[in-house]
Amino acid sequence: MPFSRNPDLQNILDGLAQGVLIFAPDGKLVMENRTARTMLGADLPVIRSTGFGAAAILLNQQLPDNGITLETARQQAQAGEKPVRFRVFRGGEVQPCVVSIIEGPGGLSYSMVTLEIADWTPLAETMDRFGQEIASALDSAKGHTELIQQIVDKRKPNETADQVAKRIVGFNKLIQVQMIRSQRLLSMLNRLTDIRTGALREEVKTGRKRFDLTTYLEDLTEEINQSLVVDPETDIGDIRSRLRISIADGLRVETSSFHLTRVLHDILANAIMYSLRATPIRISAQRKASTIQIDIVDEGYGIRDSEHDRVFTLFQRARQPQVISEFGYGLSMYLCKHEVEAMNGRIWFDTNEGAGTTFSVALPASVSSPSKPEA
Repeated sequence: MPFSRNPDLQNILDGLAQGVLIFAPDGKLVMENRTARTMLGADLPVIRSTGFGAAAILLNQQLPDNGITLETARQQAQAGEKPVRFRVFRGGEVQPCVVSIIEGPGGLSYSMVTLEIADWTPLAETMDRFGQEIASALDSAKGHTELIQQIVDKRKPNETADQVAKRIVGFNKLIQVQMIRSQRLLSMLNRLTDIRTGALREEVKTGRKRFDLTTYLEDLTEEINQSLVVDPETDIGDIRSRLRISIADGLRVETSSFHLTRVLHDILANAIMYSLRATPIRISAQRKASTIQIDIVDEGYGIRDSEHDRVFTLFQRARQPQVISEFGYGLSMYLCKHEVEAMNGRIWFDTNEGAGTTFSVALPASVSSPSKPEA
């Protein structure tokens, strides 16, 4: 039975939230669903009359950077025998799309184009929060600069420069804290945008290289005191003295060291902030089958059983007093999860309330190849 005469299939397609277009081998549009009619509007009659070529022209008008055309996506789907994702720019936003090759009547190959509706709600919520945080930081900074100016303007004749400086230092520290927090939130917003727009996987792919994990982790921990990994109000002291390193020899991974560093910094930040200053933080790495597993172990407050589901959830933080007392946005572990998965890895944790937490990251082990030089 031809697609267009199959009422059951039409009912199924009309129930989908994605727009669906099905093209015959000769390029003729043989079926579309209700969502596609809504999304394409006045463009759909053109596609009906002209077929796949018109769809290609309409969808290829504004391609995102490094975007592929509809024709190229279809060719890749035909060659690889699996769906191919691509992106188009319509209505002022990037729209994810998929091309699949499906078997139609008579065993012929038909092209199915799926137009997805991007869910920008989480990003919009982040932008709202970002706006609120920036407004608060600017108000605070403005208020403190006005106070500093008042101190200078109303300086007493017998007041020395050192005395004035002591009064100003505290306000300057508050301004610095607000600016650092704003910069950190902006960085997190950029990371979230990369996840939501699909740019993250391309960044990881571009930055991938093979490197020795032992040397990498040693360098990471040696430089940790020069990296601002925790909130500036946290009294961190000498972080390096708390770290205990245990790394097996000969471990090599092939991934983006830039993204791995961000993930490990975020995990270390939690380990530092949510444990007592005198307790050690252990970093170990070992090979397990075809993966390299990195463990970061603290002897901190642990995570309550009822809070486990919140750890990797956007804008969620544990509600324990020790956690709430530290400044945070509830973003870092959500970002880490997606960044590790973009590296074809996995992240998880084991915890005991009052005894500590272990965060583990497993990445594919590097397969030696003489054609790929090590970093």
